[in-house]
Amino acid sequence: MAVEHYENFPVASILIPKKQRFAIQTIYHFARTADDIADENLEIKTKIKQQQLNVFKKFLDVIQYSISNNFGNDFSNDILEEIQNNIRKSITNENFELFYNFDKYKNITNIFTNLAEVITKFKLNLQHFHDLLTAFQQDLVKRKYNDFGELKNYCSNSANPVGRLVLSLFDINDKQSFYHSDCICSALQLINFCQDFFIDIKQKQRLYIPLNEVKKHNLTYNYFLQTESQQILNNNNWKNLMLVQCNRAKNLMLEGVPLLKKLSGRLKWEIKFTIAGGLFIIEKIISNLENDNINLTPENYRPTISKKDFFTIAKKAFVL
Repeated sequence: MAVEHYENFPVASILIPKKQRFAIQTIYHFARTADDIADENLEIKTKIKQQQLNVFKKFLDVIQYSISNNFGNDFSNDILEEIQNNIRKSITNENFELFYNFDKYKNITNIFTNLAEVITKFKLNLQHFHDLLTAFQQDLVKRKYNDFGELKNYCSNSANPVGRLVLSLFDINDKQSFYHSDCICSALQLINFCQDFFIDIKQKQRLYIPLNEVKKHNLTYNYFLQTESQQILNNNNWKNLMLVQCNRAKNLMLEGVPLLKKLSGRLKWEIKFTIAGGLFIIEKIISNLENDNINLTPENYRPTISKKDFFTIAKKAFVL
């Protein structure tokens, strides 16, 4: 898995069995589209973006209502077709007009008709999808977090539902597995915050670092907004602050490793590579910060993965 854009998906990897591959692609399409509403096209007003995400919530409610009406029944093709027809009836011209600038959102019908199929086939918990939307809506209105508790709560909506959905596709729903999955997904989210620090603060004015820890390192949110990126990068207080964030993410990832004991087959290898890739990225950032890499710039601060690095990641995966 690449730790990028929508961070927490093993997107249709060849390691994912064919039975679950379409389901993961569908969930990814839902999450990626909703995430793009919150993060892309910054010139569009927040109110419009909120209305767009509310459309997604309404379609989830249609799926929930249809499932509730058929509670106790096996989900035959007839029932699935009924649910999909209810979704199509709910997609009005008014809803489409909200997305007039977004060509890729014009196939919104397909997103939710496919999602209805996946949810009913695998009996997925719709709350996980609502939690994802809660995080995307939060991104529209909240730009900083007072402490790690607040940030962890954000991760519980933005990242953890993904892992739980993937496990559910493989009929893994026990509390311990969910806990370790949450550790891995939250760690991936924190790793993304570390590598995307300059993108988040300079382009979106968002700071995904606890303010009480920023203050402890004699820094401020306004300092990050007003100071040139290279100057921030050269600031030892910032480096020490980021090392705290990076090591927290690494330790949280390692806390999730016991999940592998509950997995088997191709899913186990998919998650092994996910963990190994995340650890590779965060260890590369830590190394650059600890060794005062003089060639580090805001442009190359975000690690890239070369072909040679893939072999290193593979070695990590094999020893997990």
